Amino acid sequence: MKERLNAVVRVLEGLANDCNADRAIDARGLLGQIDAGFAMKLAIMTHILGWINQLSNLLQSANLDMVKAVEFIETVRAHLEEMRSDPASFDALWDEVERNSTSHGFDTSECRMCRSPRKRKLPTQLQDCVVTDSIGKQSGSTHSDFSVKDSTRINFFYPILDHIST
Repeated sequence: MKERLNAVVRVLEGLANDCNADRAIDARGLLGQIDAGFAMKLAIMTHILGWINQLSNLLQSANLDMVKAVEFIETVRAHLEEMRSDPASFDALWDEVERNSTSHGFDTSECRMCRSPRKRKLPTQLQDCVVTDSIGKQSGSTHSDFSVKDSTRINFFYPILDHIST
C-alpha cells in the first residue's frame, strides 16, 4: 500500500466521479481519509509490521528450524525494545515518515493526528470515590504541548510497540 498510495488515490479520484452514486460516495469518503496522518501511520506501521511479518512467515514455514525461530523471536523482541527505548531509532523512522509523506504530496505539519483526545468520563463505579491518580495518562499535558513528531511518538508509536510487546 505504501508504494502504491498514489495509484490508489488516482483510482479513488476516478471512482469519485463515477455515475454509480454509492461507489462515488464511498470513494470520496476514502479520499477524505487519506491525508498526512494516514501517510504517517502507514509508514510507521509498515516499518513495525515488516519485522512481525518476517517472523510470522518464518513460524509458518513448512521446514521450520526451531533454533532459528527462537533466535529470530529474540531478535525481533530486542529490535522492538530498541525502537521503544532509543530516541535515535524513532528519529530515523521519522525521517522516513517525512520522506514518505512528502513523496505523496502531504505536509506532516498539517497532520490531524494532533487532535485533542475525547473527554473521558469517570466510570460509574468510581463516581462516589476519590481518584487521586490514574494509570496511563499524563496529567497536565495536552497534544498542543508537543510537536507533531513528539505527539506521534507518544500517542501512536509507543502505544503500538507496548501493545505488540505484551
